[in-house]
Amino acid sequence: MKRCILTFFICISMFPYAYSQISSYTPNKKTSSYTESVAVYDSTKIQWGENELKSFVGQQFFGFCTDTDKSYGYVDIQLFTKKNDSNKRYMPSSNGRSTLCEAIEGKTFTVIDVYEDSINKWFLIQDDNNPRLKLWYKWSGYTNGPFIVVSNYNYLCAKYTGMRFRPILKHKPDVAHDTFFLNDTDLESGEKISFDPTDIWECVSFSQLDGKGEIVAIVKNQKGNISYISIPRLLPNEYYGSLLGKGSTLRTVLFEEEFANLVDKYGLLTMARFMTGHIDKGMNIELLYIMKGKPKTINRSSYSDAQFVYEFVLNYLGSDAQYHKKKVTQFFYVDEATGEIKDWGQLN
Repeated sequence: MKRCILTFFICISMFPYAYSQISSYTPNKKTSSYTESVAVYDSTKIQWGENELKSFVGQQFFGFCTDTDKSYGYVDIQLFTKKNDSNKRYMPSSNGRSTLCEAIEGKTFTVIDVYEDSINKWFLIQDDNNPRLKLWYKWSGYTNGPFIVVSNYNYLCAKYTGMRFRPILKHKPDVAHDTFFLNDTDLESGEKISFDPTDIWECVSFSQLDGKGEIVAIVKNQKGNISYISIPRLLPNEYYGSLLGKGSTLRTVLFEEEFANLVDKYGLLTMARFMTGHIDKGMNIELLYIMKGKPKTINRSSYSDAQFVYEFVLNYLGSDAQYHKKKVTQFFYVDEATGEIKDWGQLN
């Protein structure tokens, strides 16, 4: 595989600079060399939720644009220009506009201030090569675009490269089609991957694909297939963290150590059933949370099992050749004293 290495410097506290790399994986190249990325990061800095928002100050952001962004010529995320309020503090303005790709593509910015309102997180970023250019960037929390936080990238490389995991098969109504959340085309051969619930995958690296877009995890299984998975799919709790006040998040993979611990608790047959996407009577509520995340509501009474309610909206193609939406509600009845799932039902 071929890697283009983009090198730049990252400012961190205690040290003037730390050498950093962001790698790029070029798919479908059978004859190519492999270059390891050196993972260096400052562990005192934010790792998506381990510290307060202010610890982003001093972090370096690396700008990128997707192919869609480039086709329009601008980033479809608002970057806000500065304005002074009565306290002479730079605050986000209300008339922000989308920013041209060329203003951020391949450039590095350093966070010099942060601000948080009731809905959003804001970063005041400064162009490292043009200190006069300062922009407020509104982060939704659901994507790292159009920036990669350099120390977080290095943190992911250092912590998760080499770790093995098993994907969890998802069925309707959780998803529109039965699926694993890994790309289904082999990045090296270009051929379709035949997935198996017993496959064990390993994180090979974290890279941009072809020098474009967000960071993804490049993964390889025991059969030699090479694929990728998005960071939120691989590490939902790690990625979002307490920064957003997230509760239980549904999982799409289990790391090997987690899987082994669950096998010890519930048995191999139960976990084999679970990994193929099934929640059955007699399973523990822990598996329900892993598979489906936090329920929309929990109905409790003094004389019966607690009712865990999940709601889904499915898009389907009707006989009129038009797409329609259908609401599906699932109920799981749980003995909260033992954690056992006693029964379940569904309304379409």
